[in-house]
Amino acid sequence: MLVKRLVLAGLVLTAALICGYALAPDPRPAGANTRALFEDRPYRVAALELTFIDTDRETSPNRDYAGSQTRTLPTLLWHPIDAPGPRPLIVFSHGFSAHPRGGAYLASYLASRGYVVAAAVYPLTHFGAPGDPTLLDVVNQPGDISFLLDELLALSAGDRAETAPALRGAIDAQRIGVAGVSLGAMTSLLVAFHPRLADARVNAVAALAPPLSTFTTTYFAHRPLPLLILTAAQDGVLPPTSHGDRAGKLAPHARVFELRGGSHIGFSGPARLLRALSRPDDLTCYFVRGNVDASQQIAFFAGLGSPAEGIDTQAADDICETEPVGRVIDPRLQQIATRVVVGAFFDATFASSARERAAAQRYLDESATAELGYLLNRSAGYQSGR
Repeated sequence: MLVKRLVLAGLVLTAALICGYALAPDPRPAGANTRALFEDRPYRVAALELTFIDTDRETSPNRDYAGSQTRTLPTLLWHPIDAPGPRPLIVFSHGFSAHPRGGAYLASYLASRGYVVAAAVYPLTHFGAPGDPTLLDVVNQPGDISFLLDELLALSAGDRAETAPALRGAIDAQRIGVAGVSLGAMTSLLVAFHPRLADARVNAVAALAPPLSTFTTTYFAHRPLPLLILTAAQDGVLPPTSHGDRAGKLAPHARVFELRGGSHIGFSGPARLLRALSRPDDLTCYFVRGNVDASQQIAFFAGLGSPAEGIDTQAADDICETEPVGRVIDPRLQQIATRVVVGAFFDATFASSARERAAAQRYLDESATAELGYLLNRSAGYQSGR
């Protein structure tokens, strides 16, 4: 296990050194007129690191890890400085064998626009998890989000104010959204729509490269919340034919965009260091194959629920089974488009005034693909004004 991690870390570091891009600035997309890409942000951003421990729920044994009687959630928080409160809260979920810092590019952007953003390190799916990352623990992650909401709302209400005084009065309990990448996107879909695992406090969802083959139209009908799905045309981890291409049909009320030339790993911050690679998702698949065997995938799908709940228990076991053939874009461009579209989506739901919400809706409906058309496709299933 240690050797495998060292090999992966070495590959990432080697790619970064060869490319020499670690400190390179974001490229300015030629032809993009949208002010939202580069306008000055309203607020400066501060970051906090807190640890929350859920003493009522266990962490399961995992391979050579004996488990724990509690679930420990180290949590990163980004919040706007001097923004009038209370503010909307977004809980961000990292992907399989990833870390919340991989979503910092998005979290800090949202915070600069007035959102409080929290991202926990999930006990058994993060890079470096005891016993190595396992897909199976994803069913426990909606409960982790519910626990985080309890804790963060208590801090905002003034409980244990000395723990995080900056959060006192900062969060609006009526404006809570979730976002995530890959397995984190599935976590977001579970806590928003699942008939048993959903948290009613969640009222908007942004899912980036979500695994969709196991969900049916029944699933998304449980709670027709505002939903954004961003997919990648050159996703080498989740084959578009059984995942991204189905998004508009599965959730006809959703706003669905496809990143032209986007990769699966391109939604994660560290992909910026790999932009000289023509097939960056090969690196992700190398690690997935080393940690996920067929029996774990079968148990994973079976553990999500039943057909009556909208779960296809016979979903295709197709992770990393398709080789992209098209051009992969610079992940920095993918992340710029992601920031802008996700920010506009949450503004369309959570902005303080009706005028701001309407402006964000118009941007998504009319301007996004016009100004970012070389990066962004709008799905045929796209629904405006939702």
